[in-house]
Amino acid sequence: MSIEFSDDKVEVDKTTYNPSRICRLYGTIACKGDNIPTRPHRQARIISIRGEGEIVTISQITKIVSKLQDKHNINTEVTAEITNKKLKNVNKKKDVAEWLEKYEIQVSHRKEEADKIIYVLKQCPWNEEHTDKSAYVIQYNNGNIVAGCHHNSCSENNWSTLRSKYEPTNKVTNENIDKYDGKNEDKKGQIDILIDIVEDIETYRTSMDETYVTIQIRENNENVNVKSERFKKWIVSQFYNIESKIPTNDNIAKIILLLESRAMNEVNEVLVERRCATVDNCIYYDLKDDSCNVVKVSRDGWEIIKDPPVIFARTKTMYRQVTPERNGNLDILDKWFRYKDENHLILQKVILVASLIPNIARPIQVLHGEKGSSKTSTMKLVRDIIDPAIVPVVSIPKTIDDLAVYISKNYVPCFDNIDTISNQVSDLLCIAVTGGGHTKRKLYTDDEEQVMFFQRFIVLNGINVVATRPDLLDRCILLELERIPPNERKEEKVLREEFDKDKPIILGAIFETLSKAMSIYDQVELNNLGRMADFTRWGYAIAEVLGIGGDKFLEAYLNNQNNANIEALESHPVGFAMYKFMEDKTVWSGSPTKLLSELEIVAGFEKIDTTNSNWAKTPNVLSRRLNEIKSNLLDVGIEFERSKGKNREIKITRM
Repeated sequence: MSIEFSDDKVEVDKTTYNPSRICRLYGTIACKGDNIPTRPHRQARIISIRGEGEIVTISQITKIVSKLQDKHNINTEVTAEITNKKLKNVNKKKDVAEWLEKYEIQVSHRKEEADKIIYVLKQCPWNEEHTDKSAYVIQYNNGNIVAGCHHNSCSENNWSTLRSKYEPTNKVTNENIDKYDGKNEDKKGQIDILIDIVEDIETYRTSMDETYVTIQIRENNENVNVKSERFKKWIVSQFYNIESKIPTNDNIAKIILLLESRAMNEVNEVLVERRCATVDNCIYYDLKDDSCNVVKVSRDGWEIIKDPPVIFARTKTMYRQVTPERNGNLDILDKWFRYKDENHLILQKVILVASLIPNIARPIQVLHGEKGSSKTSTMKLVRDIIDPAIVPVVSIPKTIDDLAVYISKNYVPCFDNIDTISNQVSDLLCIAVTGGGHTKRKLYTDDEEQVMFFQRFIVLNGINVVATRPDLLDRCILLELERIPPNERKEEKVLREEFDKDKPIILGAIFETLSKAMSIYDQVELNNLGRMADFTRWGYAIAEVLGIGGDKFLEAYLNNQNNANIEALESHPVGFAMYKFMEDKTVWSGSPTKLLSELEIVAGFEKIDTTNSNWAKTPNVLSRRLNEIKSNLLDVGIEFERSKGKNREIKITRM
């Protein structure tokens, strides 16, 4: 096939390892595995054909064989001439085995044939992952030496490159003496061409020791990670424009390693963010359009610019944002969000603007409501306004590592239709809100760690309040949606068309509000802050700009926090039992054992599940459970303290 059809533009791949596994000669026996009744050795045969078959004549077979023989003779003559001139001190029968032994290249086995000796290697000397005995060294009786590996990624390697690997001080020619085809000896190899392509590319090093480069795609500059699929495709396209063929994966990997090595020496680190970033008191928002436009928001207003002082990492799941329009008003959101409580709509407007303020802890938006209350649709609207994505909402990934990766790659992660949240997931969500990291091994075969740092605005939804652990609820805003009457429902397509008309106005109004909030933020002084102090202060400034009033926002937010606190106590068996136990008391004191007995009685009356893992089954466990909800109890006026010494007592006071 290759001899008949390969040319300068198209090359038939000849490097498939063990081709006998792919095709069989009709009439031969396939002897793979044991010959057992359930899987006997079978004769290769034609099962079906299209049309009428034609018998291949002896003359046709002879013609093909003669072509192979002519090609073999030409290659052998040319190769022998080069070998005799340049490797005459190496190409002796006894020297190949000695040479392999000298450099501790392990041989799996050797096969002697009439015209050659084949040394099959245990491991590929060019790629240690190739352990399927695909690498070989062949010595012909005429003195020729051939080396290689059947894997396509090793197609550029030969006896010359093998010698260069183990004898770098010796001068070895760049000619592929094993596969000499008479082409221009001065022609550059793949790796040289790839080096030329990336020679002038500027590299950047991030604080996480990742390497980014700036490349030009469709006449626009884009910043991409060198390990991303986008960069690899760009390398392939550039190489193909020069050579009209695709470089090997191995050579692409070498170029990536070269760029990473170059970036390692960069003194300054660069800031790499997703969708939104803060630099020098200005906020930059990536529109992710083909022109690489970015919105710059400052105290003086907002504008669309190019070349911001930050690198925006773009993923294939991100979607382009619309171009914002000026002179908008966020009251337009009133028709798009239907909450049971007016205060919830206030909080929704504020949190949409605050979501564009990076590097502060913003509460998780928890949407809940009965069936048919458009929880998923509302979540999609929030995502589409702030961080449009091809897949806007997902279910929570099954593993913590997958969850961490998804959060790190999305500015507004949205998790749909949640029933329960495990302790591990709850802990990771808490970290993602306040700002933190997650580590995992890059590969199971090495000890190198992949570190992911993130601080995100997260949205959850479920029929019930899905966040139940006190530490997670402390970081949430609970927004309850009302059921949409059947006569007011619209088709998804109609809603999409109407929303697309309003979206540029909404986005422009958000930027305008954010700019004005930035100008008055320093003047905001509050005596009473929520658990998320930064969000509380920013929310006050945003509400002032919107005309809602900072005090009204503060009241709505603190009431929401109080409701979340009660929700936390009701979802915690010990917390709810304590809340009910002190309902008609001002002071109580006693031993942990006595308190546990009292709480068990309350649990029986209130039908609290004492088989729950969060219930305390022993007095010492009770102390730990009380510590978990101490702040929640304090918020509803219940305070407790433990005395020290032999006679330990717990004193509980309701204020």
